[in-house]
Amino acid sequence: MRPADGEITVIPDLLATDLEWSPDGSLLAIAGGVETASGEGVIDGLQDARIHLYEPSTGTLRTLDDTLGVDGLTWSPDGGRIAYAGGPPTDEGVD
Repeated sequence: MRPADGEITVIPDLLATDLEWSPDGSLLAIAGGVETASGEGVIDGLQDARIHLYEPSTGTLRTLDDTLGVDGLTWSPDGGRIAYAGGPPTDEGVD
């Protein structure tokens, strides 16, 4: 849901473990991925626990590839970086 107008958008096939709007509200950072099953419908975890950035003004969803294993995140105050827990370190910024 966009905070400015309350519009709801469904992003299919993406299970979020954490999400946070950028300080300016232009991007939604989503820690999450696609569920995997271990058989007989039992959910085993996430196949792709990465950071995904959703831009509601364009409907664009992109993935930060070097962020495997992320389960929590937060934006820097200026919106230029994302701090996250659970994944390997990376030098990739949001720019």
